[in-house]
Amino acid sequence: MTLEELLLKYQNHPKLTDLSSAISKPQIKVQVKGFAGSALSFITTVLSQKQSSFHHLLVLNSFEDCQYLANDLENFVPKSRVLLFPSPYKKHKFIEAFDNNHIQQRSEVLD
Repeated sequence: MTLEELLLKYQNHPKLTDLSSAISKPQIKVQVKGFAGSALSFITTVLSQKQSSFHHLLVLNSFEDCQYLANDLENFVPKSRVLLFPSPYKKHKFIEAFDNNHIQQRSEVLD
């Protein structure tokens, strides 16, 4: 099965159609959870293709989860623009230590 065939199966799923119509409403917030593997990547890819005129903001539990999702999205849709907005701190509980790479990434997103 090719990537295009798999994305088409996701695109035609009734739950994903319901989710797509729900997020097309103005100022709607949606929380989805409980996915395994790359399911979130496939769903996000299909939703971004269906709702291409909108910007999508995804908040994940960790920076590593964000990196995995961003990498998947960049591979699934090579022409898409995926931006990460990481925390500027090196460690979650130690706010006095900054990560310069993350600060640079945040600046690029805001430009």
